[in-house]
Amino acid sequence: MEQCDYLYYWGAGTSLTVTSDIKTLPSVHITSSCNTESGQEISILCLVKDYQPQIISQTWSTSSGDITTGITKYPPVLGQNNKYTMSSLLRVPAADWNRNTVYYCKAGYKPDNMVITTFQKPQAPQLIPLVPSPEVLHNQTTAVLGCMISGFSPDNITVSWKKAGVNQAGVVVLPSTPRTNGGFDTIAYLPLRVEEWINKQEYTCEVTHVPSGISRIKMRYQEVLSIFIQNPGMEEIWINKTATLVCSVFCSDPSQVHFTWKVGGKERSEGVVTRTPSHEGTRNPVISELRTSVEEWTSGVEFVCFAQRSSSSSPMSARTNYNKVEPKKPAVRLLLPAQEETKRSHKVTLECVVSGFYPDLINVTWSKDGALISNNTSAAPTALEQGGTFSASHFLTMSTEDWKSGSRFNCTVHHRASNTIITKDAKNIQAGTDLTGEEGKEEPGDLDGDDNVLTVAAFAILFIISFLYSTFVTVVKVQQ
Repeated sequence: MEQCDYLYYWGAGTSLTVTSDIKTLPSVHITSSCNTESGQEISILCLVKDYQPQIISQTWSTSSGDITTGITKYPPVLGQNNKYTMSSLLRVPAADWNRNTVYYCKAGYKPDNMVITTFQKPQAPQLIPLVPSPEVLHNQTTAVLGCMISGFSPDNITVSWKKAGVNQAGVVVLPSTPRTNGGFDTIAYLPLRVEEWINKQEYTCEVTHVPSGISRIKMRYQEVLSIFIQNPGMEEIWINKTATLVCSVFCSDPSQVHFTWKVGGKERSEGVVTRTPSHEGTRNPVISELRTSVEEWTSGVEFVCFAQRSSSSSPMSARTNYNKVEPKKPAVRLLLPAQEETKRSHKVTLECVVSGFYPDLINVTWSKDGALISNNTSAAPTALEQGGTFSASHFLTMSTEDWKSGSRFNCTVHHRASNTIITKDAKNIQAGTDLTGEEGKEEPGDLDGDDNVLTVAAFAILFIISFLYSTFVTVVKVQQ
């Protein structure tokens, strides 16, 4: 057992007092710990150096509070520089030592102006390997090995990486970060090519921590089948009236993969098609497709895809089922060209904004005076909204002359899942030199253009009657 030899260095000493009106704050240092002879206590020595005057306050504490027992203070000694040095020994019971990780030695002349130094109980690092994910190996040509180094104290380590015992270059070690409860964490990286890693060479992360020695962790590539299952698309369900589930497996030798499907707990071979990749390698999956009816898919029964590399290995599986979500019908807005656009540009654009719908399959058509338009239309990609619904914008571009012609333009949105058809229409109205747009009302189902004509005619007749009535009243009053 290591003895605390430094305890015998100070002895009783010789006391010589030198007074001074100028106060010089000390430097404070804590030595490493050692076991006492009984082995039941741990001793820590705090050295308070180069202070003046002689009478100084020195205390011990932990994060739990001040320590008042187990402290032995040795008399101050006057050095050749006419400044004092004293030491304070803290004996900590082994049980307390295991509970507390941080000790503080404070020294100074005023409580609000103390010099504090911290002693962190030495802690060996814990090493955790970080290896490339299957997605990285399948989709990229370079990868990174990682070594998570956690919980070590003090912050004094060196890291090296070895491949088959040979030191590797290009090691990246991140700056250490302190933990709130004591200790430090960091990560050491080794960049490498994917081909190097999957060649199954042994890589070693070696960490040298001065107080606790050398720690190592070894890593070697072990192929694991990566299996993913893709649900049927809404377009297939609504248009083709079929549902196809796609099970993809990534591995280095797809020819050895055997698939099994289970539907509702029963094995299914009907409607299963397996396709091998055209090129071998981890980035080329082997695919098994299961085609079923929309009714079976939407019934909520569980579909499970099993993949096995050989009869002796354990199968990997991926499972899924249909989660019924009530369809949500869309809201439709028709945005008209700005007046500046109609005056300065040879072309204008109508924008049909469709929002709040689910699922994401919609059909949008444009028409002019009831005739379908197939040219000069475009659409932005469908976007997922925050609430889980979708939105999309569709555009119709035309010449300014066409817009000013007085024709009526319609945007019709068909959302089959919610059994909804919504049409928005717009017509340019010439009012002096200003051009304004008039947006039609939202009507479920197909819109009849004759209804709009009748509405306009009704307003015109009412206007004429009102005008004739006011003229008649005016004439009567004049005659009176």
